[in-house]
Amino acid sequence: EKAKWHTDFDKARHDSGETGKPIFVYFTRSTPPDNVCENVENTTLLSTDEFVNWAKDWTLYCHITSLVPGDKAASLHKDMGCTQWPYFLFTDQDGNIIGRHFGGWFPVDIKRSGDWVLRAVDLRKKFVGGDKSVGADLFDVSVKLVLFKLEAGTASAGAQTVRGMRSPA
Repeated sequence: EKAKWHTDFDKARHDSGETGKPIFVYFTRSTPPDNVCENVENTTLLSTDEFVNWAKDWTLYCHITSLVPGDKAASLHKDMGCTQWPYFLFTDQDGNIIGRHFGGWFPVDIKRSGDWVLRAVDLRKKFVGGDKSVGADLFDVSVKLVLFKLEAGTASAGAQTVRGMRSPA
């Protein structure tokens, strides 16, 4: 079994709105070929059973940066503040970034980042729905997600920050 990926961001956003699932965004490139991206796609992450099982809670979007003229999403990688390939982030149905993944390229690493995002989404829904008792927890998770968004010059510097955070209980 393989995970179902969208390659059109508008369709992924639409699907996210219909299912209520946040979007897991994967940026890769076709030119020049990238050995790290190929490894993530074919060996360590995206082709594993663990990833496929985890992905059921997400709307998946794959952006392939290419040199094809007329690509309507050609600038998306840059517009979302991505600095390298491969690059992973999490958005809501409107395409607003909830968190970025810095860290390893194995299912356990993506799951850790995704757990924080799902926790934030859940708490935000409760808070907006009137449950103000989750306010402190929402603030705490939001601060942790800001750490995902801070890029301290390189992805490895950001990864050190994320690795120090345990998945929410």
